Amino acid sequence: MTIKSDVTAEDQLPLGDIKDHWALARAYEEIDYREAERLSKKDNLASTVVLIVSAISSVSIFSSLVANSPATWAKIVVGVMTAAAAIAALLQKQYAWSTRSSKFSDCVARWNMQAGDARDLARRVVDGIPVSSERDGARLGKNEQETMNTQPPVDVGERDVAVDQQRQEFDKRFGIAPQR
Repeated sequence: MTIKSDVTAEDQLPLGDIKDHWALARAYEEIDYREAERLSKKDNLASTVVLIVSAISSVSIFSSLVANSPATWAKIVVGVMTAAAAIAALLQKQYAWSTRSSKFSDCVARWNMQAGDARDLARRVVDGIPVSSERDGARLGKNEQETMNTQPPVDVGERDVAVDQQRQEFDKRFGIAPQR
């Protein structure tokens, strides 16, 4: 069975271009996932500290009110605990770990869809089904650019290493011999 296509040889999207889109999407997906997890853990830690310190401060204040004349050490402990809770809450607010984690998580989903689209196009090329550079390549490029516009900053060196690893993974997945 022959598949008819409106894609000419000149318009055929090269597998190497698909590989570049796939590798970049997978690399960012991996990096963004790790960053979202890291920021989420920081936010959870800060929230836990605020909760624990606030609870201890509240109990300390209550117990010092029960005793008519609280000892100096109790006043100092309550003051330090209250300050620690305020500092932890300030750090949590200042660094917006939860918000930043959410932005990275949103990008993970978008990069995952982009990698899936590139994977599907690569399978078509490997199976001998023409893929349009103008139509399909432009769509990959547009989606990639839209995601890059919302992408929080990441370490460029880490990204480059991840892209290289994903290119090798692409070659393995699609049975492409490494080029020298």
